[in-house]
Amino acid sequence: MKAQRVRVQNQDLIECSSDWHQNPYGLGPGVDRFIHMARREGATLIGDGDLLDMVIFGADKFKNCQTINDLKCALGGYPFIYVAGNHDPDYMVRQVLGDVPNIIIVNSCDIDNWHFEHGDRLAVDWSWLRPFYLWLAKVAPHICPKAWLKFCEWRKWKRPGTLHNPSPTGTETEQYNDMTGIVWGNALKEAEKSHLNFCIGHTHDPKMILSSAPYGTVIDDGDLNDGSYVQIQEGNPSIKWLT
Repeated sequence: MKAQRVRVQNQDLIECSSDWHQNPYGLGPGVDRFIHMARREGATLIGDGDLLDMVIFGADKFKNCQTINDLKCALGGYPFIYVAGNHDPDYMVRQVLGDVPNIIIVNSCDIDNWHFEHGDRLAVDWSWLRPFYLWLAKVAPHICPKAWLKFCEWRKWKRPGTLHNPSPTGTETEQYNDMTGIVWGNALKEAEKSHLNFCIGHTHDPKMILSSAPYGTVIDDGDLNDGSYVQIQEGNPSIKWLT
């Protein structure tokens, strides 16, 4: 995948989170806190995919909804890089946020020697499912919305209930499995091949993997619903937790 190289005002401090999985009915306070923290610190702010559950609810449901109004208000014109994910593919994000001048929408991007993408491309399941679920996501929310929501819950694409408040600091509800290891392994191979460091999401499991080479670090920012995000300060990555 050819990434878009993005020029930012502050390369020395980057704060990146993913997997907000917000519905159309209001932005969660954890997301609001993360955005205001990054703004206060003057950091480059990145959302690394699966921020809005557009595939589940449909893009039309998000147009001018409470969550989008809350997001615009929280950003207050502050620059924001929106990396598309498997729950919010770029064409849907552009339908909803394409006219917002402070939001840059990308499939992946490079900043200095760091590469940012959601990570579903590196997975076994979502990589081959992509054409099918994108077609289904265009049709199902309009034809059979209730059945589609039930199906998404059954597939664990949608969490039942509302998980807007982060879990206690330093905890993670998702557990490591073999699929997670495949994503990390593929990211490490691509990072070493491209001579870049990779920051990904998708697995919901925060982790830093160091390469034996002088480049090729992989860091997974986990899941902002559980409070985890990544901070890259002067090129040095670390996993942080909302407090």
